[in-house]
Amino acid sequence: MPQPNPKDPVPATATTTYGWQALDTLKRQGVQFIEFWCVGSYHLGRKCEHWVAKPIDEVIRRAGPGTSLVMLARRARCERCKKLGCHVQPSDPPCQGQPGFREFLRGEMERSQRFLVWAREQL
Repeated sequence: MPQPNPKDPVPATATTTYGWQALDTLKRQGVQFIEFWCVGSYHLGRKCEHWVAKPIDEVIRRAGPGTSLVMLARRARCERCKKLGCHVQPSDPPCQGQPGFREFLRGEMERSQRFLVWAREQL
C-alpha cells in the first residue's frame, strides 16, 4: 500500500480528529449531555452537591469541539457556591419512557447506518 505524502493537501472530505475525551468525539459516539458535579467543600455543615446536565451542543459552542473533559473540569465554576473546578462526565443515555429517548434512539440508528455504509465501502 503506498504511503501518503505529507506534503499533499488534505482532501476536502477529511474530518478533524480529536482525542478520545474531546467533546466532538463524545458527540460522535452518541453522548447528548455532559454532567457537571460540584466538589465544593462543606459550607454551614453541608456539602454543595450541586449538579447540572448541559446539552453537549451548548458545551461545544462555549468551549470548542477539541476541549477535553479534564479541561472542562478545571474551568467550570459551580453556579451555586462559585467554587472553581468540578467533576465532569458524559451523562447516561435516556431509558425507554424518559424524555429524549426517541431522539436518542433515532440518532443511534442513524450513526449505526453511517457506520455500516462506511464498512461496506471498505470491503
